[in-house]
Amino acid sequence: MRWDVIAFRFPKNPTVSYIKRLVGMPGETISIKEGAVWVNGERLTPPARLGPVTYRSLGEINENEVPPPDVVLGPDQFFVLGDNTNASADSRDWGPVPRDHVVGVVDVIYWPPGRWRLNP
Repeated sequence: MRWDVIAFRFPKNPTVSYIKRLVGMPGETISIKEGAVWVNGERLTPPARLGPVTYRSLGEINENEVPPPDVVLGPDQFFVLGDNTNASADSRDWGPVPRDHVVGVVDVIYWPPGRWRLNP
């Protein structure tokens, strides 16, 4: 489901595992602007459990950079974002995650101990 944390094989090197937050589902059009994720032209509101979160677009990194176009996901693709939004490498950088790379949903964060929680 949207906003779940998922484990998946990295699209650029499937021998490496990654964990990111799922924000875009197959067939959707994703854009990131005004600090938010937009799906099919509608601004998403993250769940309250995430606290205040602002997503950077690539155009915010360098004022001379042209913002990227919307990403249209294929029938077997997902768009993922990291929770450390200003420093995370994620679908903004290397594109969608294919369905066959998804391993599962993360139910527990246990490391580091100070960040332990269920349903991240």
